[in-house]
Amino acid sequence: MAYEYRNRRGDVYLLQVAQTRTGKRRYYLGRRLTGEPVDEVPAGYEIYESPRYGQVYLRKERLISIMPIEREMVAEGIRCLSDVRHFIVDVEEICLVVYVPTMSTDEVDDMVRLVAGPDALQVPRFRQGRDQFVRELEHVKALRFDLLGGEPRLFCVDRWSSHGPDGDWIYLAGPAPRSELVDQYVAYLGEDSFHELY
Repeated sequence: MAYEYRNRRGDVYLLQVAQTRTGKRRYYLGRRLTGEPVDEVPAGYEIYESPRYGQVYLRKERLISIMPIEREMVAEGIRCLSDVRHFIVDVEEICLVVYVPTMSTDEVDDMVRLVAGPDALQVPRFRQGRDQFVRELEHVKALRFDLLGGEPRLFCVDRWSSHGPDGDWIYLAGPAPRSELVDQYVAYLGEDSFHELY
């Protein structure tokens, strides 16, 4: 039986192995079983879901300096202090990156009302469909909390700017405790004023 992973879009990926032309074993995830099923993730590897599109792949485990509680506290701060209902907090080696959908829930609500009528969102299936649609949207970078290391654990916060050919991070504040930066900046997520932060 192949190990299964369901991404945020609801697609199921199956873990499998095949031989390369040189005779080596290559582990991979696919939506169809084309290789030999594998029932557990091989040692030294992890399943990773890309925040941007929800693509799933197997990669070597990475050394992470971020503690799980730090990720959860950023997520809890966003839930409590911002109007953004759908977001992803991705853990990179020394930072937490917040991704938000390319359309806000309010914009999707307006679209649903336009298509299905002004009272459509009072119907549970329309609300569920709206939530699924927002989850499936492309998600883009918004904020990054960079761990500077050492004790006490201090962070800097940056805002993503898509200006220019590739975009770049704009420094906002820090070093400071993560909680202070979360309290100060996550409320801007989903607001027009977010793009004015410098």
